[in-house]
Parts: sequence; structure tokens; C-alpha cells
Amino acid sequence: LRGPRLSRALLAGAVVAIAATYVVGLESPLRMTADSIVYLAKAAGIPVPPHSHHYPPGYSVLLRAAIHLGLGSAAGFVAVNLLMLIVAVLALYRLCRRSMGLMPTGAVLVGLLLLLSHSVSQFVPFVMSDVPALALTLLCLLALTTAEARTGRTRLAWWLLAAALAGASISIRLQELALIPALALVAVGGQRVSSVWRWARRRPVIAIPAGAVSLLALVAVAVLVAGATRYGHEIGQTWGGGGGF
Repeated sequence: LRGPRLSRALLAGAVVAIAATYVVGLESPLRMTADSIVYLAKAAGIPVPPHSHHYPPGYSVLLRAAIHLGLGSAAGFVAVNLLMLIVAVLALYRLCRRSMGLMPTGAVLVGLLLLLSHSVSQFVPFVMSDVPALALTLLCLLALTTAEARTGRTRLAWWLLAAALAGASISIRLQELALIPALALVAVGGQRVSSVWRWARRRPVIAIPAGAVSLLALVAVAVLVAGATRYGHEIGQTWGGGGGF
């Protein structure tokens, strides 16, 4: 083997080796945290202690579906995470090829880096919401990039799909609220955003104070929402950089 063939063979070998380490997790004991107990209790319809943290219902719904499909075991819950990880890697590959213009080898390397990251390898064996949320988020971004390249009803259909995926992702982890600005930008359109940016550059005396006031207003609204929702703990984790991806 020489040149490109050797590179492809080495890359294929790396993919198989890394994938094998994840498959081993199917036979490992079930790994849980305090949050995992809350998720499983909600999935099984068991009341949780009154002082437990509140989380969005999406992941518990996913676990309940897994239980109904016969995957309500240690191996089954890890298998769900592995399936979602496969979806995430495939979506990332398409994003790298379509949006970033990477060659197939480069896109595969990015996928390998995702699999080698500590956060992914750490959370796949756990009953945690991180991996499913990652998969849905990457699918949302893929739908948004597709919508941006389309026009008319096709663009609207892809944007609506992205909005649905964003909603599903947010229902699993509130950190995915970060998708809302991306949805808004694609809804407005790149040309309109560019025209607003050009206008702002020509009128900095107006644009800078207006931007600062808008940012402060956005922070104020976020603080009010965090205080009013029972998911304030997870929102606080997001702002503090704690937990998950």
C-alpha cells in the first residue's frame, strides 16, 4: 500500500479501533449520576424527591421509549447513546463536507476527533442527556445549512425541520437554547444580515449604543426567564460552564 491507499487504510483502522472501544461499553455495568436517577425515575413514572433538580422532559421521554422497545437495561441505554452518537458523527461529516468544504479524509478526521474527545467518551456509557442532545443539535445545524442554500418553499421546509430539531434538542438540554440565534439568522436571511451590518458600519455612533442596549435587554430577559422557570439550575449550569458539552 502506498500514498492515498495507505492513508485510507490507516484511517479505516483508526475508525474500527475507536469504534471498538465504544462497543465495549455495551457490556459494562450501568453508570449513573444523581441526575441519571432523576431521569430514570421520570421515565418510569416514579415520583422524584421534592428537592431534586428539574430538567426538561425530553430525555426522560426518550428513555421511556427505549424501555417500551425492550432497551430498558444497562446495555440498552448505552445502545441508545451509541445510536445517537452515530447520528451525530454522520451529521458532523455532512456539515464538514457541505458547509466547510472539507475533503472526505478531513471530514472523517474531524469525526474521529469528536469520538476521541473526553466529553463524548465520558458520557456515552452514562444515562445522561448529553449525547442525544448533541445528535439533535448537529442535525439542526445540518438542516439550517441546507435551508440557507435553498429558496422559496424548500427553504421554509428545511427551516421548519431545523426549528423542530432545535425544539427537540432544547427539550433534552436547555443549553441548546444557543440554537435560537442561528435559527433567527437563517430566518432573516444572510443578505438582510449583511445589509444591516453594512448600515451599522456606516453609522457606528448609532449602532454601538443600540447594540449595547439590545445586549443588556437580552441578558435581562434571560435573567428573568431563569428566575421564573423551574429549570433555573440547569440554566445556571449553562452560564457557569458546568457539566456536559
